[in-house]
Amino acid sequence: ALFNAPILQEAALKLAAEALQRFPDSPQAQVEDLFHRILLRSPSKTELTHLTASHQNYRTMSGGGTEPIEWQNDASTLLVPPEVFPTFCLTLGLMALDETLAPR
Repeated sequence: ALFNAPILQEAALKLAAEALQRFPDSPQAQVEDLFHRILLRSPSKTELTHLTASHQNYRTMSGGGTEPIEWQNDASTLLVPPEVFPTFCLTLGLMALDETLAPR
């Protein structure tokens, strides 16, 4: 599946790191930036609210440590810096949105 494709995950990591570098203190600005770069549109108010809240949840999941987080996929392991992890998760979700929303 697309969500597990190493190339997609590597691209998500790069985009997430760039969004974090551009807007280090604003998860909301990171979400807006990623929407424009990936989906070529602005997020709705509801999307922005939910994804900004998700960013905080992913930040909690990363544990606040300094060690990279191992992201397993079918072919390899991607090391995600903990400070990038929340934005990486959002980026990956946006990049695989068609798969995320498809009925199962």
